Amino acid sequence: MSRFHTALVTRENLGSDAGTSLFVYNPRMHLSEKKGRVLIVEDEPLIGAALEEFLVDQGYDVPRVIDSVESVLPAVRDCRPDLILMDIKLRSFNDGIDATHRLRLLSPIPVVFLTAYTDEATRKRAEGITNTVFLGKPLDESRLAREIARLLA
Repeated sequence: MSRFHTALVTRENLGSDAGTSLFVYNPRMHLSEKKGRVLIVEDEPLIGAALEEFLVDQGYDVPRVIDSVESVLPAVRDCRPDLILMDIKLRSFNDGIDATHRLRLLSPIPVVFLTAYTDEATRKRAEGITNTVFLGKPLDESRLAREIARLLA
């Protein structure tokens, strides 16, 4: 579900030379009230949409939901998130842990790893990365909210 599902769309004429602009307003998204900007990396569309809706309802700005490791660094550059929710197992040769290793060369942005794979080998690969939290799926929303708030404090 898009974060604009309750949006009010208006058109404003800016004069004969300027053309028409389109404004999208979502009453749930007031920038002055936002807690932070969270980028979601999740290849399952339903999970990505549910995470986006949860975060928006919690007061976070979600600029994008991306579904591949290759999109992480360009999205970080474009969106400048305060935190990333990163699925570990993605439909790609590389995974979310690999993407976070690459990200660490550029930025200390906090990362919350999300995964259904909670085996010891996966945990060991993730635990060596600074400024991260490892959460198993299915997610406990209250724990997710606490961890995000803690990492952004």
